[in-house]
Amino acid sequence: MKPSPSLTAVLFALAIFGHAQAADTKKKPVAGPPPSPPKVVDALIATFSSLDFDGNGTLDFGEFTATARYMQGAAERAFRNVDLNRNRAISIQEFANSRSVRLPAGTKNPVDPVKQEFRRLDGDGDANGVVSIEEIALAMTFPSGEALDAYFAGLDTDGSEGVSLDEWRAGYGKPVVVLKPDNSACPGGNPAPYIGKTLDEVRALLNGRAVRVVKLDGVELGRTLDYNPCRLNLEVEKGVVKAGYGG
Repeated sequence: MKPSPSLTAVLFALAIFGHAQAADTKKKPVAGPPPSPPKVVDALIATFSSLDFDGNGTLDFGEFTATARYMQGAAERAFRNVDLNRNRAISIQEFANSRSVRLPAGTKNPVDPVKQEFRRLDGDGDANGVVSIEEIALAMTFPSGEALDAYFAGLDTDGSEGVSLDEWRAGYGKPVVVLKPDNSACPGGNPAPYIGKTLDEVRALLNGRAVRVVKLDGVELGRTLDYNPCRLNLEVEKGVVKAGYGG
């Protein structure tokens, strides 16, 4: 028995409607769940960055396990559970997944170039988390010792004779400025009148003004890290002043 014309028309209409629905579904993919609240996302990124010791935007095994205690073998299992792609570097997305936090689309690994530079400087010396004037001198070029002292003093705001990460971040990008003392206001800072004199003669002439020997018979001596434009720094050979500078 052949379907009646009216039934054929109904079946045809249903087929057209089904195709239209399928096409509409392809055009409009089902949206996933929304990102976690901004405060939650910000807190997660802050935690991730605090663990990222070298600032390269990922967590290696040492960084991931540094702040927690694990039973024997448990640390590796915990790391592998988060490192889903097994590349030995946990991304911010993998870290978020492990804590059930949904990141906004397009979130990138939080690379920290300031921290990277700080760790590089600290790695030139003892890698103790504080950058010394010697480590800066190894990694950077200055026109003079005076400029190095001035630059370091500007970074070491707490006077601890070492630059922390926070101090480095606060001073990052500041230009190196060579401070030139006003020798008319600080006559002790001008070495010219004292070249060729003995150290005792210089001290008598300075009459209590600040003076220190920074090189004795070719050997560099220890120095404090502060900058004093009225102080005279002397290089002495065989008891006689051969050179000097203020600062």
